[in-house]
Amino acid sequence: MSFELRIERLYAAIGASKHQLASVHAGKIDLIDGGFEVTQDFSGGASRAQLANELMQQIILLGGFPDHLRKRLTEIGKKCRKPEVEEFFKRDRRFCILYDLHNADKHGGRDSGGGWSHESPEIRNIRRIALCKTRASGGSTAGIMFDLPTGKPRAIGDGESVAATTGDILDGNGNLIGEAHEFIETALAVCEAAVDYFGAR
Repeated sequence: MSFELRIERLYAAIGASKHQLASVHAGKIDLIDGGFEVTQDFSGGASRAQLANELMQQIILLGGFPDHLRKRLTEIGKKCRKPEVEEFFKRDRRFCILYDLHNADKHGGRDSGGGWSHESPEIRNIRRIALCKTRASGGSTAGIMFDLPTGKPRAIGDGESVAATTGDILDGNGNLIGEAHEFIETALAVCEAAVDYFGAR
């Protein structure tokens, strides 16, 4: 498989974890004291296994990226030692945590030494959430409205409003580190920077 296709697969996996609100089931509307309350499940009917596969596919592709980058550099005649490539990725804590999650999935358990991050991370509570993100331009807005009486959610504003797959990342002591979708976004930026830094295009 070519390095270019590997990158395309990575973008495709991340894109596939974001779902348009039209695919989400309608929320449950309850009238409360003259107002109303909406209870919303953003899973779109996906099972726990489907959500886990969707999330882990991204993590596996990101975690394997350093090895594939090093192979690419060899193919194009650039001499680069493994520690040099790994050191670039190890500078970013979030990437290290995803790398350790990838390794745990690959080898059937967490690294006894804590892995690259030294935090022995794991993922729990995999789910889909509403994710609203404005554009970089000033005055940009993003949000979600629920149509009455159907309870169907719809995006508003010029930004991105989607149902995104995520999970809670915990350290080896069970403390919450952060949410997976945020770590994935950071790790993708690290991979893009590494391609440019090592001249792998």
